[in-house]
Amino acid sequence: MPNPENQVNLYRGRKIQLIDKTLAWAVTIGRVLVVLTELVALVAFGYRFSLDKQIVDTKDQVKQKLALVAAMNQQEQKYRNVQTRLQLIQKAEGVNTQMQSRIQAILQAIPESATLNSLSMTGGTTRIDVQFTSAISASQFVDKLRNLTDTMTTSVDKIDDKPSLGIVNVVVSLTQKNIAPIL
Repeated sequence: MPNPENQVNLYRGRKIQLIDKTLAWAVTIGRVLVVLTELVALVAFGYRFSLDKQIVDTKDQVKQKLALVAAMNQQEQKYRNVQTRLQLIQKAEGVNTQMQSRIQAILQAIPESATLNSLSMTGGTTRIDVQFTSAISASQFVDKLRNLTDTMTTSVDKIDDKPSLGIVNVVVSLTQKNIAPIL
């Protein structure tokens, strides 16, 4: 064991210098920085667990909603089918109304002395076969058809004049404007 009287003191009672203070300060600050860095690392590590929990919860919610969508798929298809059919019915009703008004206008254009042999409507084309008692009433009929508001073209396809029988057969084709197809 060393003798306390034999110890050597190299410090000699001098004052603490600036370098010693700076080194002590740097070591203290370094320790604080290391502790703060470790605290930030621990907080980040703990926050990662909360983020992982949120991700798992979100994935579970997505799975639940996918299962709900899959369960409703058949009902959705039925609903869309009904919507499509309703739209087709509405279009058909619109075309039916157009056709009714067109037929009404054509029938009003036929004079009472004439006989309607046939009336056919295909797409936007209407073909009318009418038998008249005179060529004048046939001419008036064609003029009335040309003045229909929804007619784009009017063409006389056939005129069959039988003076011995006193009849004139006329076949007229009309092309309609703004015809809406059903499908």
